Amino acid sequence: MKKLLTHLIIGLAFVSILSSGSHAEIMCGIDLNDDGAFDDPGETATCMATPEGDLCLIDATDCTETYSAATCPPYGFSSPPTLNPSTDKCEVPAEVVDNTCTSPYTYDGSTCVNPPACYGGGSLNATNDTCELPPIYTYSCSDDIVGNPGTHDAGSGVCWIPPSAFVPACNSPYVYVPSRLRCEAPERVDISCPNSYRYTYNAGLDICEDVPICTAPGT
Repeated sequence: MKKLLTHLIIGLAFVSILSSGSHAEIMCGIDLNDDGAFDDPGETATCMATPEGDLCLIDATDCTETYSAATCPPYGFSSPPTLNPSTDKCEVPAEVVDNTCTSPYTYDGSTCVNPPACYGGGSLNATNDTCELPPIYTYSCSDDIVGNPGTHDAGSGVCWIPPSAFVPACNSPYVYVPSRLRCEAPERVDISCPNSYRYTYNAGLDICEDVPICTAPGT
């Protein structure tokens, strides 16, 4: 942890020094080998501009989506329930003696079945057998390079700052828009999921997902 903090302190100091000039190209550096400098190969890089700000690519790691298959808890059955993808229900063989099922499971002629439930008000997607909730979008604005706060314009989906009183000039990342007589920059969007300790965001589908729940018999 101490080594990581040292890397971060040195790296942030390097970014601050090199970004005090032109904002067009910000450099960053990290002392990866603890020799007190960041002049070795791989210890410096040009920052990548992102909607959330400049990103240092040294030691950056790609995010990888992972998915887990829906499961059915056993709930004490002699044969544990299984999820049938064609019906999107947890199923367990009926007892041979009298073909009865424990509530809320019902007998469909050969199997005890019950629709799966979704936590936190989610809805079941029968196509991929996952529970889904819409993601939460939070919009915010960046300050310009001299600290002036931006104002979010929800109607046009941009952030804006009044230009200089004497010359129509704007500080990065804002640019002057003559048709609206103001400085504008792209809005920042943060995406999160309700009940985030269960639901995870699927960027490919733009939806929050969870595993369906099979209700316990007798409830």
